[in-house]
Amino acid sequence: MKRVVVFGAGMIARPLIEYLLKHHLRVVVASKEFSPAIDTLLEVSPQGEKVVVDVTDEAAVESLVSQAEVVVSLLPYTIHEKIVRACLKCRKHLVTTSYLREDIKAYQAEAEGKGIIILMESGMDPGIDHMSACRFIDEVHSRNGVVERFYSYCGGLPAPNAANNPWKYKFSWSPRGVLLAARSGARYLENDEVVEISPEHLFEHCVPRNINSHQLESFPNRDALPYQQKYHIEEAHSVFRGTLRYPGWGKTMKSLREMGLLEVQPLQGVKSLSRKEVLGRIFHRYPGREVVEKVRSFLVNILDGESEEVFQRLQWIGLFGDETMETDTTTPLDFLNTLMFRKMQYQPGEEDMILMEHEFWVSYPTGKEKVHLTLEERGYPGKNGATAKCVSYPAAIATRLILEGKIKRAGTTIPVEKEIYQPILDELEELGIRFIENREKMGEHLLPG
Repeated sequence: MKRVVVFGAGMIARPLIEYLLKHHLRVVVASKEFSPAIDTLLEVSPQGEKVVVDVTDEAAVESLVSQAEVVVSLLPYTIHEKIVRACLKCRKHLVTTSYLREDIKAYQAEAEGKGIIILMESGMDPGIDHMSACRFIDEVHSRNGVVERFYSYCGGLPAPNAANNPWKYKFSWSPRGVLLAARSGARYLENDEVVEISPEHLFEHCVPRNINSHQLESFPNRDALPYQQKYHIEEAHSVFRGTLRYPGWGKTMKSLREMGLLEVQPLQGVKSLSRKEVLGRIFHRYPGREVVEKVRSFLVNILDGESEEVFQRLQWIGLFGDETMETDTTTPLDFLNTLMFRKMQYQPGEEDMILMEHEFWVSYPTGKEKVHLTLEERGYPGKNGATAKCVSYPAAIATRLILEGKIKRAGTTIPVEKEIYQPILDELEELGIRFIENREKMGEHLLPG
């Protein structure tokens, strides 16, 4: 029986593990902690096994990797390089859902030389977004068309009936990952001009976006420019990737950044301080008794309206509370992360929702059209959550395809080639995860030429 080792047993792991077990694979899940749901899943399956591991222990990691045909890493991106090194040393293939960063690209020659597949960006965003876009783009090119503009949007959100807190947000994946992403800048192409946004100004670029009658806001998602080449749309005048949230998110995150709550420098000696005293140390070193009114005034000064709504969101997570800290060391971001995660968890029966939309402006010899591809998926976090399914299933399918010899491209790669994206998208459709297409004819004057 072929063996897969999965590193990580977090919020999105369950559908991947279930899929691999269903396909009669030996699945070893290695993690520091296990949720009751994954514990139960592994206990009832004779093919499942759990191993408690500290991923900083290189010998332990290598020992596990050496037992696998394929390794899957669902760990934070900061740990992937250790897993990559172990996979290359043991000559094992690797699948992850994280972005292909420069530190991993550095292993391209070694991986290709050893015939090892390091398949990154094989989740939802990144992942399904790449695969669905490339399938459509390849179809356009096969019809002698060109993609003149490409805009892509994605968000993991509470379904409307579960968006019942002041933030209209709940965590269906790594809470810390959400906040770390808020520290990133962005780049995109608009009318042949590169737009570059520094991290401190990211949330000043939120714009309204209506998808499937959901009133949302969008802000730029990291660096879209490399995907112009990766998607083979060098002809495009505009290339944009955006993140979706309910309205108000951008102004709240802008406020948190300017207050210093997204910083990652350690704060020492905070044990027994109240939450508002810790906030006072972070935010201009105001005493705890003064910090609440100082925050209120600060929000009025930096926000064009909605300052009271933002203040209420901060109050709701307990930022101004008198409860004392339990640890002596933290960072502003981890302090915020703890408060948000305690208040923003899904309750039984509440749905999460994935929304993804691609907008293509396409020119054919016979005319021009605007095409929208839209995906809306819902589920119940902890059981079959939409985010967990959309992140896990592509990685699980890719793992099976590698084991069956149907993905052969060695080196560090992402799923933008037909050999990879077509079978994954086909199987996702069988699992009910599919895009709806809408086409609209356009006049000549609407597209730049």
